[in-house]
Amino acid sequence: MSEDLGRWGGEEWNPPRCPHRESVVVGVTATGPDTIVASCGCYLTQEEAAALRR
Repeated sequence: MSEDLGRWGGEEWNPPRCPHRESVVVGVTATGPDTIVASCGCYLTQEEAAALRR
């Protein structure tokens, strides 16, 4: 296994995808009580953000 695969979660890692653009989401940031921004720049609902963690 290469160092890159270990760092990114291994060969079986399936990164979450944005429900709006299908781009890979590497993180989300809460900018307010009801405002969540994904790393791709899309705004997500609480439900969408929770689904990314599953």
